[in-house]
Amino acid sequence: MCAATPRRLSSLRDGGLLLALSCLLAAIPSGRASAMQIDEVVITSGPAYFAGSFTDFFIAPVVFGTGIDAVTLSSQSGTLNEVLVEVTPGEFACDGVIPSEPCENFVSLAQISALGNLTFTFLGDLGEMDSITIPLADYDPGAGQTGFPDVVFPAHLQTGVSSTATLEWSTPPAWVQAIEVGLEEALTGTPTDDQLFLGMPPGVPVTTTTWAPTGMVDDTAYDFNVSFFQIIELEDPRQSSGARDFVYTSGFESFNEVLFFVPEPGSLPAIAAALPLLVGLARWRRRGSSRGPARDAA
Repeated sequence: MCAATPRRLSSLRDGGLLLALSCLLAAIPSGRASAMQIDEVVITSGPAYFAGSFTDFFIAPVVFGTGIDAVTLSSQSGTLNEVLVEVTPGEFACDGVIPSEPCENFVSLAQISALGNLTFTFLGDLGEMDSITIPLADYDPGAGQTGFPDVVFPAHLQTGVSSTATLEWSTPPAWVQAIEVGLEEALTGTPTDDQLFLGMPPGVPVTTTTWAPTGMVDDTAYDFNVSFFQIIELEDPRQSSGARDFVYTSGFESFNEVLFFVPEPGSLPAIAAALPLLVGLARWRRRGSSRGPARDAA
């Protein structure tokens, strides 16, 4: 893991690509070491919205596997800075709540395409080296699609939402092939345990517009995000340069998020005082896992 990665996956909001910094994980205890296996590579890209307002375009590369110490990502433009870090064992994705330019703040999809071919370089627990190159033609989202998942209920910064509320978003456009929703507590400072749910709403078709999550509690601020996906390539069998088998998935994603509050009556004054901080931090957060549509749409 890179040292300066205090938060989970994407959530990055500053300009430009940085050059020439790779991060390799230090040796781990021998009891955890295992042979490197690369299971899946997912790349999605598209527009991000916050409370219905466009913010930027992003690219979200994720690697799943085991026995992987570190992953760096480079493009034809150079090495991308601190792009991939381990979030859960065997899963690597864009880092940080602090600005980290490589994955977000692109002004257009064309600027993402200008990265050219993307190469993932792996260092394994046992010192193995391997690499995977994804050609531009295999992840390029092209001109993209119109429409984004507008959150109908709750409204951004709405207070007094019931802990048993049904969340609602706009009707998916015809191009949408998968939906992902994420719900987490805001401002807990503990990214490993504040995620309530991330994935396809259970038991519903892609055309769904409502979801009734479980587990919300009073006196809590929540971050709710919705993604619409168009799958470009789903689980295409491939091999790394070291002849390791993996599957590749790519897609176009349109993302939106809002904040809302499930308070007890007595908590309203405290929540009102915290609003500026909540909004400021939320603008640095993009999504909970960047896994893309591979598992939900399979």
